[in-house]
Amino acid sequence: RGPRCRHRPWRGLYLPFPGEVEVDFDELARLLAAVHDAAKVTKTIRLKRVILWPPFQRLLKQSEAYKVLFGRGSGRRISFQRGCEWVIHDEHIHLHFSP
Repeated sequence: RGPRCRHRPWRGLYLPFPGEVEVDFDELARLLAAVHDAAKVTKTIRLKRVILWPPFQRLLKQSEAYKVLFGRGSGRRISFQRGCEWVIHDEHIHLHFSP
């Protein structure tokens, strides 16, 4: 949250979803590991940053799959955005790539 961040994205928005919705953070960790590995194989692009709502970042990092796939000695590292995003990312993620 920077000095110019006034919309308080860490609080999120209430969006009524039809029915019950659950986020599978283990599956999200497996997706990010697969994208990371696929990008690494190309030798031309890398997964630079993941934009995900901060409360979901914390839950993702607490998942068992994340601890195994991105823990010490795994050879995988991903960076999450820091600071304020102008859109709340509580129902989607963004993946930024770099050469």
